[in-house]
Amino acid sequence: MLLAASACRQDMHDQPKYIPLRGSTFFADGRSARTPVAGTVARGELHEDTLLYTGKVEARMPRSFRLPWTRT
Repeated sequence: MLLAASACRQDMHDQPKYIPLRGSTFFADGRSARTPVAGTVARGELHEDTLLYTGKVEARMPRSFRLPWTRT
């Protein structure tokens, strides 16, 4: 029974995977991953709304804030 349990662990341990920036034979140029398309933004990293993320508009404090102020 111990031998059967260790085989399951080894099977999960030896999974096929590509390590970033390591060579591979999958693509013709030898890379394991493609470079991102120009202008690509990672999920959760688009911070276009400066008022929301910094609390300022053009480096000044705003006169109003568009989210409602409530007491908690």
